[in-house]
Amino acid sequence: MDPARKAGAQAVIWTTGWLLLLSLLLGEGARALECYSCVQKADDGCSPQKTKTVKCAPGVDVCTEAVGAVETIHGQFSVAVRGCGSGLPGKNDRGLDLHGLLAFMQLQQCAKDRCNAKLNLTSRALNPAGNESAYPSNGAECYSCVGLSHEACRGTAPPVVSCYNASERVYKGCFDGNVTLTAANVTVSLPVRGCVQDEFCTRDAVTGPGFTLSGSCCQGSRCNSDLHNKTFFSPRIPPLVLLPPPKPTTQAPTTSVTTSTPAPTTLVSATKPTTASQTSPREVHPETSQKEESGLAGGAAGHQDRRNMGQHPTGGGAHNKGSSTSSAGLAALVLALAAGTLP
Repeated sequence: MDPARKAGAQAVIWTTGWLLLLSLLLGEGARALECYSCVQKADDGCSPQKTKTVKCAPGVDVCTEAVGAVETIHGQFSVAVRGCGSGLPGKNDRGLDLHGLLAFMQLQQCAKDRCNAKLNLTSRALNPAGNESAYPSNGAECYSCVGLSHEACRGTAPPVVSCYNASERVYKGCFDGNVTLTAANVTVSLPVRGCVQDEFCTRDAVTGPGFTLSGSCCQGSRCNSDLHNKTFFSPRIPPLVLLPPPKPTTQAPTTSVTTSTPAPTTLVSATKPTTASQTSPREVHPETSQKEESGLAGGAAGHQDRRNMGQHPTGGGAHNKGSSTSSAGLAALVLALAAGTLP
């Protein structure tokens, strides 16, 4: 083949290849999946008038619709999302119960154009706790957010409802939390407040596929104005308490008793046995008793002198010297008389 004809053949091949590739790309674009798209926040956001049709990006094979309904003893609301999804076709239903708050979640995915309009997004077949008008109030009051926006459910702005007991359940706690639904790359969240059974729950949650109902409980009327940034302790779990250091005076009575107790015992054991051993075992003659009395008197006087020596040192010295001088003179007189009578 001459070079000219060969170059022409190659040009035809290249042109044909580009045309085929362009037709394939155009065909894929023309065959892109179409899905309904809407977001509903306890309103009519997914009504036929507000629902749109969108073409999904390449590689998206399913359309998604998800709805989560929440019911308190004072009302019911739902959040819903429709759009282009991800994953496999199928359906998933799940019922949830959080301290008397009932929730129901439905998720459906399909692989056909505009197939995601089968779920009823406005009402759910929930089993309510009871007829509000048939039960008297139990005395508790709570703020109630049933389908209200975050702006309308701030602080003390929401309406106040009276709690009541229904279906053998006691609703005396107040709840503050959120319901969150995530589907089709969209997240919808609404606040939830109302009467619940538990009065002490802390950041409890129940979850389903892309669906979460979470919040905290409290005790006392109208206590659920804002529990998002607070921590509550359950009475079944004692909190940590810092004890004060022990006072030193608590051990003082014990120390004084141990140091003072031996003193009376020592005195009694030293005096009583000595007195008994001197008087009871033997007979006492008058002369011996007189000598003992004089000895005791002298001992007492000597003890008294020793005790008062520091106060009267001079008087005590003169008294002792005079008594010793008189005793020496009496002894000399007795010896002189004896010497005179002997011859």
